[in-house]
Amino acid sequence: MCRAASTFILHPSSLILFLMISAVVLAAGMSTRMGTLKQLLPFGESTVLGSVIKNLQIASIDRIVVVLGHEAEKVRESLQTGTPPSLAASATMNTARDGGVPKTVEIVTNEEYVLGMFSSVQAGLRALNADTETFLICLGDQPSIRGETIRALVQKFADCGKGIGIPFTENDQGHPLFVSGKYLNELQMMAPTLTLKHFLTAHSHDIARLPVEDSAILRDIDTPAEYEDERRRYNCDI
Repeated sequence: MCRAASTFILHPSSLILFLMISAVVLAAGMSTRMGTLKQLLPFGESTVLGSVIKNLQIASIDRIVVVLGHEAEKVRESLQTGTPPSLAASATMNTARDGGVPKTVEIVTNEEYVLGMFSSVQAGLRALNADTETFLICLGDQPSIRGETIRALVQKFADCGKGIGIPFTENDQGHPLFVSGKYLNELQMMAPTLTLKHFLTAHSHDIARLPVEDSAILRDIDTPAEYEDERRRYNCDI
């Protein structure tokens, strides 16, 4: 089952009990098609990566692990010196470990990011507690997935009775990926040259579709055109 107990998270229609919900945010890529660090591109009142973090905070995710790789120090400095504003304005700081980011946000660096995305997934998972009950695997270039959407997906995953949840809108699957903590050790032990697809194929019997009416779960930002399109969508929604 996907349920546990300890932290209360209030949703519009119900109260869900979870031991802890964590999120791993993948932000280690080289942004080759963008031509510049897309994590730090302006988006709304923050940056692309900052908006992803902000929306997870709005969704009341207990712990957020941000995995950096390419130009890690530049991205880390941006987070620690006031961008995004949501991090700089936090009243609770973890100065001993992460400089200017809140305690709920931990920054880790994947020194082997060139091996591929799954190596970053594993770097993030290694930072989670062994008793983590539920975790999300999020893309660092999906700034438009609203906190309300994430909350709705948390609700659906809590009720699904499965160990893995994949968001769908109509017949298209998107992100973030929801995973029960029972798979934490298995994912950590897989070869870093494998992919999440290998994991999902091996556990296809334990996957639930999580329907949601938000096309943002399908869209990430890889090119300048996609970035401008996403900014236009955001400006139309506010």
